[in-house]
Amino acid sequence: MGDGSALVIVFHDQCIVDRLDELCRWIWQRLAHGSTKCDSMQSFSKLQLPEHISDSSNHHVTFAEENDNLSNDDINENVNISGIQGESLSKAEVIHDCDIGQTPVNTDSMYGEHSGESLSKAEVIHDCDIGQTPVNTDSMYGEHSGESLSKAEVIHDCDIGQTPVNTDSMYGEHSGESLSNAEVIHDCDIGQTPVNTDSMYGEHSGESLSNAEVIHDCDIGQTSVNTDSMYGEHSGESLSNAEVIHDCDIGQTPVNTDSMYGEHSGESLSNAEVIHDCDIGQTSVNTDSMYGEHSMFWKDKCDIPIFETGRESRYSIDEAVNILLKESKKVQLCSTHPLKVRENASFLIDISGYRNWEDIKTDMNGVFNVTLRNATWTISVHDDITGTKVGCEVLYKRREKLEDRAQYHVTQHFKRNKSSPDLVRSIHLRDHKGNIVNNCALLQYYVTGGKDVHLVVGSHGNAKRSKKPFYPCAKSVHEIMQEKVASEAPSKVYQFLHGEAGGPMEQANAGYLPRSKHQLYDVKWRMKKFADPVDELLVYAKHKDKTIVLHHSDVPNDLWILGDQIMCHDLGKFTSSSLLSFPFSVDPTFNFGSFEVTPIVYKHLFLKSKATGEPPVFLGPTMIHHKKDYSTFKTLSSVCVASCKDLEVAKGFVTDGEVGLFQAFESDIPLAKHLRCFKHFENNCREKLRSIGIQARKDQRFFLQKVFGMKGKSKGILDAEDDIELKVLLDGMKGDVDAREEMLLGSKREEYKPVFHGYLVSHFDVMKENMIGNVRRKAGLPNGPDGNPMRCYTNMSESMNHVLKRTKEVSQSPGTKRGLNKLQFTKNVFEVVVEEQRRELALSVADLSDIYELADVAQHCKIGQETWFDMAKEERELFIKQFHEMSIESAFAKKPLRIHNLPISERQEFLDLSIDLVKKLTEEFSYSLETASEIYHSALKLVNTPTAVQKKTSLDPILNKKYEVATIHRKHGRVECIANKDHISCRCGCFKFDGICKHSIAVAELEGILQKHLINIKKKRGSKRSRTELLEGNIDKEYAGKKGARNKNRYKRPPGNEQTNSASNDVCYSAIHHNDNLFVVQLLSKSAKQCKTCGVDFCHRQKIIPFDLVLEHKERWYFPLHGDWGKKQASTKEASRFYHPDFEKCIKPRFSYFTAEYLSVPDAVKQKLHQSHRDLLNREFNLNL
Repeated sequence: MGDGSALVIVFHDQCIVDRLDELCRWIWQRLAHGSTKCDSMQSFSKLQLPEHISDSSNHHVTFAEENDNLSNDDINENVNISGIQGESLSKAEVIHDCDIGQTPVNTDSMYGEHSGESLSKAEVIHDCDIGQTPVNTDSMYGEHSGESLSKAEVIHDCDIGQTPVNTDSMYGEHSGESLSNAEVIHDCDIGQTPVNTDSMYGEHSGESLSNAEVIHDCDIGQTSVNTDSMYGEHSGESLSNAEVIHDCDIGQTPVNTDSMYGEHSGESLSNAEVIHDCDIGQTSVNTDSMYGEHSMFWKDKCDIPIFETGRESRYSIDEAVNILLKESKKVQLCSTHPLKVRENASFLIDISGYRNWEDIKTDMNGVFNVTLRNATWTISVHDDITGTKVGCEVLYKRREKLEDRAQYHVTQHFKRNKSSPDLVRSIHLRDHKGNIVNNCALLQYYVTGGKDVHLVVGSHGNAKRSKKPFYPCAKSVHEIMQEKVASEAPSKVYQFLHGEAGGPMEQANAGYLPRSKHQLYDVKWRMKKFADPVDELLVYAKHKDKTIVLHHSDVPNDLWILGDQIMCHDLGKFTSSSLLSFPFSVDPTFNFGSFEVTPIVYKHLFLKSKATGEPPVFLGPTMIHHKKDYSTFKTLSSVCVASCKDLEVAKGFVTDGEVGLFQAFESDIPLAKHLRCFKHFENNCREKLRSIGIQARKDQRFFLQKVFGMKGKSKGILDAEDDIELKVLLDGMKGDVDAREEMLLGSKREEYKPVFHGYLVSHFDVMKENMIGNVRRKAGLPNGPDGNPMRCYTNMSESMNHVLKRTKEVSQSPGTKRGLNKLQFTKNVFEVVVEEQRRELALSVADLSDIYELADVAQHCKIGQETWFDMAKEERELFIKQFHEMSIESAFAKKPLRIHNLPISERQEFLDLSIDLVKKLTEEFSYSLETASEIYHSALKLVNTPTAVQKKTSLDPILNKKYEVATIHRKHGRVECIANKDHISCRCGCFKFDGICKHSIAVAELEGILQKHLINIKKKRGSKRSRTELLEGNIDKEYAGKKGARNKNRYKRPPGNEQTNSASNDVCYSAIHHNDNLFVVQLLSKSAKQCKTCGVDFCHRQKIIPFDLVLEHKERWYFPLHGDWGKKQASTKEASRFYHPDFEKCIKPRFSYFTAEYLSVPDAVKQKLHQSHRDLLNREFNLNL
């Protein structure tokens, strides 16, 4: 204080009156107590001014001495010390209140006593609290003997965090001879902007300091930064020597800044020393400051701040959780992830802008292929005592359901780099709703060996010749590839990805660019490879509003029978009536895809073709299969008989003579007459004639006319009415046929014997049972112009096969030759043909069709065009439904169809879905175009049907979030949907399968959350889908498999001690492999590897008769549960086991109950057995073949 004379003037703006009062009181406290520090947390209300100081003014506070001249100082969150023109400045204190992060920074500056006409001593104390540790800066300006310092203005505006720090210091004009002009400009930005400190001492009019420039470049981190500034010699008398020393401990490494001011010959400024001692926190913070450049950012990129550097160990779970929950809110997050990090550094990544958070792994460091930990743990979080940190407890080292808001899922991905020992670690938290907490992920790189990393990115592991570095594509790029190639060409997707990423000229990360077009071709190929055509058709059928699949089986072979209720009803109706019927036709077709197609066709007897005058051919149940054997066709016939009413009493059917086909239908429709196609039998006869040498068609004509006759001229043997007449005609033609055959072939061959007549005799039963007149009449064929039943042909099947193939060609692009899959055939061929026929039928009822017209028997059902167009849509649908259900008897009785006058409801405006659902499902959910289109149209129908979606009845309309949606697949015709905040859940099987169903989509559209619904479903949708839920979704498992009603007549044990011993003679099975299955004798096959009893391998290298026989037995077995034989479990299925045909060594030890009755020799094997085989079986098992 010196002699006590002091002068401090503080001015302020009117808008900060209250803050200035507190500031002035604090200043006075500092002045009163000298160098004693004031606790920055002390309340300002406790600070009192001395009594002789008046603080009544709300605008300024003045401490003054008489005869002092004052200048104005403007303080607006900054402190200015005004210039002093007199001899009086004894002490000045400057307080800087700076916001560095979240903690204030206090800077105390004291200008020392002055005894003369100059400034003898000045002390500046900077006390900065950055984080938890104060930063002290002491500056002492030496004595001054001149009269030179006229005005000084110091402006410090500091914000160290996310706000720039500017320090402008300007020393004003001086009237003395020493320092004429000095300007110090400190422009600091510690955060996102480099720190520049430019100090320029301006022009001087005296003899002392002519020109000086100070530039401070500071590196605050792990490296000491020295700034040496040399001011040249001066000829004045003012500045003799100046030394500035900055000693900053930020973390663990000091930062030293040495500045040397050159020698001075003046007498004014004798010595000046500035010492900055800074201790920031306990953790090392890397700030490479060059007063203009910072290494707080990765490679000087302001959007990638470094969270921590120098850490040589991984974060523990507690540390990582504390960073993600607490620290991530205090610091700036990286808006994009860093590239080529090959040192110890960690980053907090804002993943809200990422399509997929796993994109942060694409870092231009090659492949991280060694997994150290890849897990999701369930933890519980709690605050510690201080409340500044959080602690966590690991509940489960796996993913479990979160029970409260204090529990989280911690996802950890630790992997080692393939080419170097770097580790990448990404951690994020998910809350109970599945959201990533704070949209923040902790990304850490560290070097395990403590050595510098010299990383050379290697080539792809499968590359044989190429040595170019392999950079994996980002996860989001892979997702776009899979979405786009499903509906677009790979070349277009390649161009799209390059356009989105900016191409090689703009994109800095190779992971966001596709490596080549070949990569996209591989993606498309893999999608086709892993696409399951069976599941595709199954999902499509489940999404259909109407039943389209009558039967489906996977075992023993994949088999589908397509059909609906209308065609099944028509098939039974038009083939079984005694009044009017026509045989149906069955004939396999081909060239649709890698499968066989066998359609059943029938004639619609209520219609007539305008072109031919005959009833048109309609498509019936159609089978998609892979084998053409009896068991396959047996499935078709059984399903058709079960689905088509009255088909079991059908009169007849036509085939081309395929044995397995007609035998299957004969077994299920025993009363029906099997008709053989005349054209196919004619082709067989031609083939026989060619085989014996009669190849010219004119030579074959004679023989064929004897069998089939000539239309309008002569009859053949197949025109016989019954089998007796057939026998007579066949015997009568023998002489003529043999003579003609000998004439054509006898001259070429000696002793030739005719064979064609013998061929006809061998097919006598075929002609008798399938082709003669009375058989055709019984099958329902009408009489022709000659009075005889019409001949039967498979022309119906051939014409329908032509229609199907033509529809296939139309559905494909021009020039496309590839086959269809099962879903494409169903959607684009089968359904299209059926829909076209139904449309023409409806038009023929209104006399609008140019293809069909009503037959005479159904003319009473015709309605005029005017009446048709006056009817509402519902009335038309109901009228056509009556037409389909009309029986043959009703048609002959001329019963009219009723036209219902339904009340016409007011039609609402047509509503479309708010998003392109088909595109969304095909690109983001990998749905086929056919299934996505079906879901869209089904959901659209529900949205536009007023009665299809209704809220469930409830007494609380606010909390009622349940809907009932109409469906035909449920017993009661409705399914329940529940509306949530961002999605709709449904109880149908399709929703349980993969989260997509027409019911939930319709409700989401009406609720206005369709976009959110699909986003939520995509997040929760896993790769594994339950086929069981899809197939059994409509089954009420609460009652399924349980007995319905009680048995009123309960069984009672008979009185007395009578006991029935019905199983006294039965064999007692004591082992799991014991059963009633027979031992089948087989020749050694590739599937037989080893005898189950003796363990000796069967010899496949050289088969020696009779030791190439094996016995095959179906049996169950035990297997270890989770590899533990102590917990063995029995199999539910049976598998084949093989044994040597040695009764004593291989059969009896394992099957003590075995007798010759358990042996079975199939006919196919029996025909191949040699005598030595038979002797072996007789010797070992007493089996006499």
